[in-house]
Amino acid sequence: MNSIFKSLAFAGSLTSVVALPTASTQATGSKNCQELIFKISATAQNREIHVQPDISDLAAFAGFLQQKESYVDVSGNEKIVARYCRPTIVNIQESEESKTLQLLVHGNTYDSKYWSGLGYQEYNYEAHANALGYPTLAIDRLGSGKSTHPNGVTHVQTPYQVELLHKLIASLRGPGIVLPGAPQSQVAPFDRLIWVGHSFGSIVGNQLALKYPRDVDAYVLMGIAKPGKDDFALYGQWEMGFQSASDYDASRFPYDKTYYVTSSKAGRMATFYSDPKAPDFDTAVYDADFATMGTITAGEALTQGLNVTDFAGPVFVITGQEDATFCGNGKREPVLPDCLSGADSKIGAMREYYPRAGLFDFFAQPDAGHCHGTHYTAKQGFDATHDFLAKVIAGGVSI
Repeated sequence: MNSIFKSLAFAGSLTSVVALPTASTQATGSKNCQELIFKISATAQNREIHVQPDISDLAAFAGFLQQKESYVDVSGNEKIVARYCRPTIVNIQESEESKTLQLLVHGNTYDSKYWSGLGYQEYNYEAHANALGYPTLAIDRLGSGKSTHPNGVTHVQTPYQVELLHKLIASLRGPGIVLPGAPQSQVAPFDRLIWVGHSFGSIVGNQLALKYPRDVDAYVLMGIAKPGKDDFALYGQWEMGFQSASDYDASRFPYDKTYYVTSSKAGRMATFYSDPKAPDFDTAVYDADFATMGTITAGEALTQGLNVTDFAGPVFVITGQEDATFCGNGKREPVLPDCLSGADSKIGAMREYYPRAGLFDFFAQPDAGHCHGTHYTAKQGFDATHDFLAKVIAGGVSI
């Protein structure tokens, strides 16, 4: 297979080993938000990797993708840290929005802070959703932020991420956990659960929909599009300068050599943002982005894929019109990336992975790149997303 976006085959069954997760709470800086800690045990069949390729070496990475795939059981007891934020609008308790939880799942080299705008209120997706009456739960995925950091080759892969989040969703769907401020008049804490993913968070969502098509009620897939046949010059991403995280900054990233960061500030900007000369974004925001970047593991890089699913609920796809990661060559030269529009839209082409979706729509956010939520036009994307969710609620989608 010659593309990172090859089909992911999960051999055999993936079995959970304990019951529902448990959660504890801690205060955060925001009055309407609390930190939750979920303790989750799970088992998955991850890809078997005998010799770890150095993902900073493009040739080694590409060579690994050509190898025959085999799978092995992995298990663990993990801590997933999340930030739960209640709606900030008054008199919202019995609204349909208040009964609709948005589960926010970040991409590679980020953590849950992405959803709070990296400290800039105008790019705070959480606050935007909360002001419209939606509660949000922004997680640090396994291997990111405050969550546990097991071996990044053997454990931090897509299949294991899927199983952990499947277990988390099971608890959110049932009476096992009542989140702070959740409606108390229902059997379950919420009537609806919306998956909102960005980039790799959208890829994990696709794999969740493949294996567990009834886990969530709707998907919002951000920072993603269907790559064209020539777009695996995604290899341009290697100009971000993948480097061992502990070699880059051992005090900040005290992890083993399976965790990587993007060490090139200019390369990261070219891959994740749009034109700095336009300008389409505040360079101070990008400075904060680079200063607070997280990690990607070798296991995550080697197990990314998109599949056709049987998910029959609503799906909304959004990314920046100039997303170099999915609509270009992974960088901004020699040709500016373009996700196209209308029938040719690479964003709209994501429909191919959701042929049974009862409602499908997409939005190309203008003057924005891959991390469209941190560009000047972010509010256009936030508004388009919630206009779609309003249709979901109006249609009566529920558990």
